[in-house]
Amino acid sequence: MNDIAKASKGEVTRKKISKSASRLLDEKGYFGTGINDILADAKAPKGSIYFHFPGGKQQVAATAIKDIGDEIAFLLSSSLASADRPEMAIKYIFAYFKTRLFESGFSCGCPISTVGLELSGTQSITLMACREAYSSWTEILQEYLAKFISNDQAIELADTIFCQIQGALLVSRINGDIKHLNNASVHCTKLVNDALTQDTNNKF
Repeated sequence: MNDIAKASKGEVTRKKISKSASRLLDEKGYFGTGINDILADAKAPKGSIYFHFPGGKQQVAATAIKDIGDEIAFLLSSSLASADRPEMAIKYIFAYFKTRLFESGFSCGCPISTVGLELSGTQSITLMACREAYSSWTEILQEYLAKFISNDQAIELADTIFCQIQGALLVSRINGDIKHLNNASVHCTKLVNDALTQDTNNKF
């Protein structure tokens, strides 16, 4: 019983550290976030970092990126499961990132893009976690879109949509104005509807 309680307490601490790290990484970037910042935000003892993350900052960051990536993937899957039309799927995806921007006062957008941009060109395990997160999100959207259009179109469209989201997130965050995300949402919806129309025409 004690071992189970200790394991549970340890997992709670690990999750707190990961959650604090993902928020700070999004807000300050990889190089602007230090171990002490993460510990202070998580209200965790210093020894807990080396116990749960013996690989140090890189392991903390990679774990935080994986955790937030998995969380967004789960929310994306859940949202798409209730979207009976592709345009609703686009609405749900953009709504999630708009909410992140608003709730953070435009200080946070997507930790994957913030950290990935800083570490691009390196062999960091954190960059690999960023790539894997993007890949999982794109695959989820691609599988959903493939119900309505050809698989080749779905792959290309899913990639394009996430590129639009990340670009619009960056510009909206810089300008403190959600209109850039709104504009991208309108254009992505048009891309999806055009693909649906084209696919329907090709069948006749």
